[in-house]
Amino acid sequence: MRHDAWQRVMAVWCGRYGSGYLVAADLVLTAAHVIEDAVRVGTRVQVQPLDATDAESWLPCEVAWIRDDDGVDAALLRITAAPGRAPAVPEVQRWGRLTGTDPGISWQAVGFPDAAPDVAGLRESEHLSGTLNPGSRRRGRRYAALISATAPGDLGDSPWSGTSGAAMFCGDLLTGVVVVDPAHWRHGRVEAVPIQLLSEDAEFRALIEQATGVPLAVESVELAETLAAPAPHRPVTPMGLLRADAEVAPFHGRIELLARCENWCTAPADAAEVSLRLLTGPGGQGKTRFALELIRRMRRHGWVAGRLTETEPDEKAARALVHAQAPVLVVVDYAEGRAAALHTLLTALARRTSGSPLRLLLMARGTGEWWTTLRGAHPLVRDLAGPDAEYALPPLHADGSYTSEDRRRTMHAFATALSGLRDYGPCDNDDNTVDWHAAADRLLALPVPKNPTAPGAGPAAPSSALEEQIELLAALLQAGPRPVPQQTGSVEDVLLEHEHRYGQQAARARGLTLSDRVLRRARTAAALVRPEHETDALTLFAAMPGLRDLTEDRRLDLTACLGDLHPPGEREAQWGSPQPDRLAEHLVATALRETPDLLDRFLPALPGSLCYQAFTVLGRGWLQETAMGDAVTRVIAAHGRALAPAAVAAVGMLTDPGPSSAPSMRCCRPRRSTPVSWSTCCGRCHNTAKPWPHTLS
Repeated sequence: MRHDAWQRVMAVWCGRYGSGYLVAADLVLTAAHVIEDAVRVGTRVQVQPLDATDAESWLPCEVAWIRDDDGVDAALLRITAAPGRAPAVPEVQRWGRLTGTDPGISWQAVGFPDAAPDVAGLRESEHLSGTLNPGSRRRGRRYAALISATAPGDLGDSPWSGTSGAAMFCGDLLTGVVVVDPAHWRHGRVEAVPIQLLSEDAEFRALIEQATGVPLAVESVELAETLAAPAPHRPVTPMGLLRADAEVAPFHGRIELLARCENWCTAPADAAEVSLRLLTGPGGQGKTRFALELIRRMRRHGWVAGRLTETEPDEKAARALVHAQAPVLVVVDYAEGRAAALHTLLTALARRTSGSPLRLLLMARGTGEWWTTLRGAHPLVRDLAGPDAEYALPPLHADGSYTSEDRRRTMHAFATALSGLRDYGPCDNDDNTVDWHAAADRLLALPVPKNPTAPGAGPAAPSSALEEQIELLAALLQAGPRPVPQQTGSVEDVLLEHEHRYGQQAARARGLTLSDRVLRRARTAAALVRPEHETDALTLFAAMPGLRDLTEDRRLDLTACLGDLHPPGEREAQWGSPQPDRLAEHLVATALRETPDLLDRFLPALPGSLCYQAFTVLGRGWLQETAMGDAVTRVIAAHGRALAPAAVAAVGMLTDPGPSSAPSMRCCRPRRSTPVSWSTCCGRCHNTAKPWPHTLS
């Protein structure tokens, strides 16, 4: 169950006990039969948090939604008590359903059964657990859950009476509502209404989405560790507002490509097949946001859809995907760097002979050696990826459809997000409070460049989705009470300077007083690598110029500070990857322009795993940031033998830049002076490094 589960569990009282669960700020989910008799005769319905200690803690409710037909037995109660009395709900509830065939799925629920004693006049709770098998009660559209505990006897029809309405969890996913102790099972199992049935009710869905502010998405229990959670990322810094998975700016455009991808997913001719597509586009073009919109649409169609997590899938995850009994869309972002994950998935899918539709959407900055190698190593890719399998994502509004309304909506979306960001929203000091929406209106009233290809049609369309957002967010921050000095014409630099100042505030909050230079070096290090262990973070700081002289205590505090600025998310790491990539790459490139030999001074001292991460970031960004290519050429030439394994492992993910822009270097062998590509040189000169094509085999 979730870490905040205890504060959400509710006892329900309406002349008799029932159970419930707080699924949103003021909505309690329970079973319809618990309250319907009371509602019919006008009895007041109340709920009480699990941790309540006195009889005064009951909270009055009204029925927001109730349904007891077609196998559905559920209700939503709205707490009508004064604000602040109900428990806080810090995170959006995640929902689940069973999609596989393997038995023995663990479940648990907390309720208030008649068998439990009273404590100080309050009904005691009972934590039930056990296993459920997806094949049981399929015709009745119920989950049949075996209970691991021995049922108490001599308590009438059912010792579990009072547990009705309890939320059934499988892992962190709320999967069902406990409703009945079926006859003939000696109280050894309970049945639950699947959440999937509730999600198909339009009124239920609308209430949940209105209360949470996000679309209701029902995830696969079996794929919960494989596909990323659907809730948007919560930004903690100004730069975080630009993350694609934060979904701050409204989605617009891409109508034709979305329709094409939806048709690919649902095409009847491929209904029972695995199918694969590749979506390419430069960094900042909008690939991730496009994929999130496609995921949302496919969920509306009843599909299990999501992005592959950063954790490498194991055989269990691959098996769950192969045996899924629901249509599935898996999006693999940064596919050029996910060779191991793709190998695991494609090997498993090659054994799949039947089942529900399964779609793989790979996303990368372009094709290249990685794509050629993948197609050569896996017959499944050759079979699935036909001539129409590659989509190139065009610039946003390449058709000239960009409008002033698009610009206005994006600007006000940032204004709303800034109002909710720490140190940018309302505060006690009126001098530091800013009306971001008023600032947005002032900016929107200024003249903007017109579209030269369609005079009078509206503002000039940005070359990429990210370019538009960087421009608008930077302008809005500069219109606030604390603009930064604008020494260059680069909006990226302006935004990174705001981010730097926010980082200084985070450092001071942890008792760290850092010079601007030290903090910039730390942020550069964070953009290049994400250490999994604390010892690796300390090694990184010990190697990085400008950070070497910090004491171990200060290095640990700095590690925690970077984790505050960039939460690790789904992957076990000391901090997360600064997003969006383009800005992180610009940060690194700026550091390399200021200190051209920076990589030479610290990269050879890092373990191979961290070197690989650094080369991955450098490889993605060097086409747009020439300082990266120059620095990579220099460090490989000087330390090729030590860095070759990591460099060769990373170079396979590079997209094909064409011969004119690919960084090159002199071969490490003294007798060869002919310039060759980085991957060719490392692969030929160092017998410890295997060329990229061998990494999948």
